[in-house]
Formats: sequence, structure tokens, C-alpha cells
Amino acid sequence: MDRLSILLLLFLLAILPSGVADDISAVTDEGNKVILHDTGTWEYVEPEIEIDELKEQIEITILESKVYTSWVDEKQAGFRLKIKNNSDFPIHELKIRVLFIDKTGKPFFEEERTPVGGYSLFSDYPDVLKPNYSFLYPEEGKYNSVDKLDVTEWDEGKIRIEILEVKTEP
Repeated sequence: MDRLSILLLLFLLAILPSGVADDISAVTDEGNKVILHDTGTWEYVEPEIEIDELKEQIEITILESKVYTSWVDEKQAGFRLKIKNNSDFPIHELKIRVLFIDKTGKPFFEEERTPVGGYSLFSDYPDVLKPNYSFLYPEEGKYNSVDKLDVTEWDEGKIRIEILEVKTEP
């Protein structure tokens, strides 16, 4: 091989892509962290937070809980909450348990709800609760109704909320 051919070969090797590229870290519009690979694929980055620690960073405020008269003129228990994500991670699913307290101070009825990521066609609630975002559950003037609760046993207004499950990935 002559000198000119060797120089041409070295030049071509220098300008051609090597096939080795670094992965790129990115954040989606929903706040999810992902890695974009040079192969054209991507994956979610596992959140680096313990679920118990994450649960502590979700703020649930009881705005109202009372007996109200439904549109069919029945007495029902209802409640309204404000839910805020104080973490650095998007919440894709939040499951809670609402405990109703009787006149002796003990829970006597419970109901599970999924205010975030419930995927109902008729829901105005978020599929994702971004970091630092909050929302009313339900909105002003409406109540989460509880049909099967005997309101005569309930110490009206007394409820307790427990966070059952939190998911930071879809």
C-alpha cells in the first residue's frame, strides 16, 4: 500500500462515525426521567426514592367531610380532599383508603379510591401528578360520595386517609 492510500484510509477512519455514542439523559413533558440510547431505544430511569419516603411527601388535606343530600334526596356521606405532590417525582398512580370514624372513635367503614392514575373516561382527575402540583378531589361544589355507609353510625366529619400505593412510573 502506498503512502497516499494509507493517508486516505486514516482520514476516512477519522471522519467516519465510530458507532459508539453516549446515552443521553432526558426529561419528558410529564417530568419522567429517561435515557435515550444510541440504538434509538429508550427506558425510564428508576426513581431513587423509597416508597415510604415518597408517601410522606404527598400532602393530603381534608377540605370537607359531611352528610349531604344527594340529587335523589338521600342522605349520603361525602368528602373533598386537596392532594399535593411535594416530591421531585411525578406520581402516575395514587391509591388511598378513606376510613370513616364512628362515635366511639374507631373506624367502622372504609373505601379505597384512586385519585391519580385511575384512568376513568369520566374523570377530570390527573393521570399524572407532576412535582409541586396539586388538585382538588373532587372540584369545588362536588363530593366523593359513599353510598354504602350508614350515616347514623358515623361521627359526622371524622375521616382518616391512608396512602396505600404510589407509583412513579406509568
